[in-house]
Amino acid sequence: MAYQLLVTEGVIDFIEQNVWSKRVYDRILECEEIAAQYPEAAPEYDPTYPAARPPFSCRRMVIPNTPFVFFYLIDDEAETVTVFSIQYAAGDPRKRFWDQ
Repeated sequence: MAYQLLVTEGVIDFIEQNVWSKRVYDRILECEEIAAQYPEAAPEYDPTYPAARPPFSCRRMVIPNTPFVFFYLIDDEAETVTVFSIQYAAGDPRKRFWDQ
């Protein structure tokens, strides 16, 4: 059974401002659905440099054939997956969670 998918306002705003292609938008939705169906499908995000670490454990999913990556949290007790950040994959990882 799939977890409930939650998406933050920041992610919605990012998509509205940066995604113009229906193909890319559909790919993002597909990946969000994969995360809801299989919450542990993406690896835990564990960068080697401390400045790129968020203040909590999360997972990172690269969105194939797009310039984007999104980050999400799993709450097994509530059976939710929360996509809390989407960014350009080539962005500066040291500013990944601090310039939002």
